[in-house]
Amino acid sequence: MALPVAAQTLDEVPPGHWSYAAIDALTQRGLVHGYAAAPYGGPTPLTRPEMAALTARAVRGVGEAMGERGRRLELLAQAPLEGAPPTAAEEPCAAPPAVAPEDLARIDKLLAEFRNELVTMGAKVDSIAAELADLRTSLDETRIRLDKATDEMMRHCISGYAQMRYTVEGSAAPASEFAVRRAKLTLSGPVSARADYKVELDVPTQKKAGESIVVLNEGYAALDFNAVRVLAGQFYVPFGWELFTSSRELEAPEESLGLKRLFPDRKYDRGVRVEGSLGDKWRGWLALVNGAGYKRGDTNDHKDVAVRLARADQSLEYGLSAYYGEDTSPATSTTPRADAKRRLAGAHLVARRGPAELKGEIIVGRAALADAIAGGDKDVLAWTVLGGYAPRPGTRLAIRWHRFDPDRDAAGDSTDVTSLIWMRQLDPAVRLRVAEEFVRPDAGGSYDIFTTELQITY
Repeated sequence: MALPVAAQTLDEVPPGHWSYAAIDALTQRGLVHGYAAAPYGGPTPLTRPEMAALTARAVRGVGEAMGERGRRLELLAQAPLEGAPPTAAEEPCAAPPAVAPEDLARIDKLLAEFRNELVTMGAKVDSIAAELADLRTSLDETRIRLDKATDEMMRHCISGYAQMRYTVEGSAAPASEFAVRRAKLTLSGPVSARADYKVELDVPTQKKAGESIVVLNEGYAALDFNAVRVLAGQFYVPFGWELFTSSRELEAPEESLGLKRLFPDRKYDRGVRVEGSLGDKWRGWLALVNGAGYKRGDTNDHKDVAVRLARADQSLEYGLSAYYGEDTSPATSTTPRADAKRRLAGAHLVARRGPAELKGEIIVGRAALADAIAGGDKDVLAWTVLGGYAPRPGTRLAIRWHRFDPDRDAAGDSTDVTSLIWMRQLDPAVRLRVAEEFVRPDAGGSYDIFTTELQITY
């Protein structure tokens, strides 16, 4: 008994053929103009010439989307369009779609399938295929450039923080002031698998006469050699705990008095720094620097050496530091050159247990204050103790005691400062800090400093 067979002409493309899905995908991508209906929407299957004409229409759509780059492809695809099935009027012009490699792959397959029909229509299939190959190469190169640019943008980081303060100082000349204490912008990132860089700019409110409105804090290139890292440029001087910590991470509004006097403008310096792991927990830093700080040129005829050695885990860090160098006051028309030793040794400790934290540091040695180099180096002493406690997440209380004695052989010249600090994290990027500091005495007088500060980290 004969089975009934659906009538189908030899040039019809059978339903379910992959070419319907390919044309449908290209249509939805906006590359087959004037063919809004889905391929399966017609009452009868499409013929091979009709499918060939739609393929040519997709080729022209690619040419239009590629602009001047696809003009020749557009012209090559003009002739075979007459064989396309009738469609509704084209919609108003829209922005040309972006051509993807997948679009070209579908068209290549359609060209191969309906090659004979396209040739019969007068299409130069080989020329179209060659143009598509050139476009594919161009798209691949563009994609590689975009991927590289995107990767570079993702790897390089812009960050920083700003501190807005209101300060009331009750010294001999009391004053209150609104200020942007710090506004730092940092750009950092890798330049190769082993090399990276960092540039940090600061716009300080409190600057000395003649200083630029923008100050370079850090600016270095770094190269990694397995467990050793080498920095060249301007960077943190590797000494102690507080000097080696970013200001935005400190609990108190300013570094301790001893560091501010012993390292004025020397938190950063220019030179070469080498650092690396020394076993599981220990890490060492060695720096050769100008010794003149980051806000002025080198006034010495020698270089200073700073060394830091620290062992750290999650709950405890401790270490030793040393600084070996000299201070120089250049000769002027009225004063001769003066030199003073800078031979400092330090020890620090940071301990954490639950919500509580204890930090301490002591510095001893020979040094002279920046404005007293002509008087020669003195025996100096500086120490800091800070206790912190977080009563609840986002809130932190701290109390700090610190002392600085610029000359241990002289009596009555040391200064003690007690700080009471409250901090509240308003959100992950915004911190409010309120601090009251009691200075006893300084240059013969005692006074208080009240600071309220909003810090924005970005």
